[in-house]
Amino acid sequence: IYICTYMDIHVSSSLTFFILAQDIFNFLYNYFCMKKKICIFDMDGLLIDSEKGMWFRNEEIALRELGYEYDNPFFRTLMGRPFIACKDELYGRYGNDFPLESFLSRIYELNEEQILNNGIELMPGVKEILTYLMIKNIECVVGTSTQKHLALKMLENLGILDYFSEVHSGTEVNNPKPAPDIFLLCLKDYKPQEAFVFEDSHNGIRAAVNAGIDVIVVEDAAPLTEEDYSDAYKVLHQIDEAIELI
Repeated sequence: IYICTYMDIHVSSSLTFFILAQDIFNFLYNYFCMKKKICIFDMDGLLIDSEKGMWFRNEEIALRELGYEYDNPFFRTLMGRPFIACKDELYGRYGNDFPLESFLSRIYELNEEQILNNGIELMPGVKEILTYLMIKNIECVVGTSTQKHLALKMLENLGILDYFSEVHSGTEVNNPKPAPDIFLLCLKDYKPQEAFVFEDSHNGIRAAVNAGIDVIVVEDAAPLTEEDYSDAYKVLHQIDEAIELI
């Protein structure tokens, strides 16, 4: 009995030690060897000051022209998702007779006008982080819910399109954020452990977490939850603070 008990304890201790050693090895490997090779960026409110300066403004104009009251707190909850994926929420807020197609058409028209007139600006620190990543030979990709032709035009007008190897839109995938589809598309052949996602919205953060990718959160206008903060790899006030992390 004593021998059996001793052997059980010995085996159990050895197994525990092996599992612990494996966990330590995996941690050290990921920390020192699994270097980040790609950074995936959301666009609106993160790279470009388009949420407050464009989307909020044009949502309000479009709604008032259609005879509806603008509800800013409500629209903040939709940030990070394409409007077409939010139709249930919009009908719930404004009623089943809400003219969704007219609303979307007018917003896109106003956005295009503003983009063509160079009415948007870069967020602080964007050029600095993109230049740093280019020097470090880390690939940069955009994964945005905005229509692709508008995203390309904005990035081109602001002089940062050439920093990105690819630009992907939520219209290219079946499921919008918070589903992981857009970020998995951006990953290409890289492993999730080899990537960072940069996000500022709740839906975008959840999409990155669902994709199994470390997410760096840059605080902006979007409301965030305690879960968002706890799931973040790091929370920054300005995007170029990430230079110290990569």
